Amino acid sequence: MDKAAVTLRKEDLRQCIVCGKLFLAEKPQRVTCGSPECQKARHARQMHELHQRYRAAGKKRPIRKYSAGINRDIGPNPAMSINEACIRARKAGMSYGAYVAHIKSAVHNM
Repeated sequence: MDKAAVTLRKEDLRQCIVCGKLFLAEKPQRVTCGSPECQKARHARQMHELHQRYRAAGKKRPIRKYSAGINRDIGPNPAMSINEACIRARKAGMSYGAYVAHIKSAVHNM
């Protein structure tokens, strides 16, 4: 299809919400002209608005049911190194793998 034959409808021409430049909207949801600077600015604005809504609602980041580590009072925590876990395992008379399995089963049975 020839570009000259394409007639522009009023809704096809839009103004970029960041820089104000006119652009041809290929999709109905486009609001920026497509330049990387405008896309970055739009994304930053959207993230700021999202964080503001979360703060206004009093929400925090979602918390996992089980943390990546294990409770401090019963075994390894996220800050504990493998060497520390090995030392504790040997003191308990177990291998590292058996110790970690034992601790994980203790956490899941809580």
